[in-house]
Amino acid sequence: MRFISRLLLAAVVLMSVSAAFGTSTLVVSTGFNGSGNLIQSDHGCDAHWTATPGTSANADFCASSFAEVVLGPSVTSAGSADPDFDAIGSPWVNDTLGPCSLPTATCSMWETVNAADTTDNAGKSSPYSYISLNFYLTDTNNNPYINGGWAASEMGAIFLNGNQITSSTFGQWTALANVLVCAQALGPCASAGSVEPTWFNTGLNTLKIIFEPDIGVDSTSGGVQDGAIFQGSITGDGPSFSPPAGPTPEPGSLLLVLAGLGGGLLWRRRSSRA
Repeated sequence: MRFISRLLLAAVVLMSVSAAFGTSTLVVSTGFNGSGNLIQSDHGCDAHWTATPGTSANADFCASSFAEVVLGPSVTSAGSADPDFDAIGSPWVNDTLGPCSLPTATCSMWETVNAADTTDNAGKSSPYSYISLNFYLTDTNNNPYINGGWAASEMGAIFLNGNQITSSTFGQWTALANVLVCAQALGPCASAGSVEPTWFNTGLNTLKIIFEPDIGVDSTSGGVQDGAIFQGSITGDGPSFSPPAGPTPEPGSLLLVLAGLGGGLLWRRRSSRA
């Protein structure tokens, strides 16, 4: 009876280990604070996305290089156009106020380096300003993937670990463009998206959106600072904003240990009968 109990315990542990190493989803939309709430005020600072100024652009508005949330040319907290941004006739997608909190992936906010940047020709030449997000995966065997939408003003491109996923042209800021990149042709990428088996890393990964102002388009305040937005999530093995606290044992290694435990119990049982 004790032998059967031990085998049942080993089976339970085995199932728990398998579940622990299953995939999970991390929402990585722009515009959230450290409490997981959508930032509702103009010039708030994102908790995870950082911003890097391009050529001639002013230093980052937020401390520690975090990206600055902006309400853009169509609405601000006061309900009027933000004078720090280009107001060229068409509103930015999702440029509205409203309560939203994680883990939903259905809301996001525009972000930039410094909304008050009125430097002439700021960021108009390479290297361009960009926002970026570091995230971590414990493994890449279980088809990690990025699923969401993005936009940039006035044009831009989105990258995963230095690999360009796609780009946008002038004027494509009124709707989110779909982004779906998987490591394998499975799950959502079985019939859609892009399959890139070498683009995801075990450990550190970086998602980056550059935004390039259009030469010749001036804002109402004389500056040309623009921004970008991402709305979506990352699914895979242990996605997180922070690196793992210590080395994570491979699932296969733990399974071998448990299999050995079960075999040892069976051998001990048979030896006791001999």
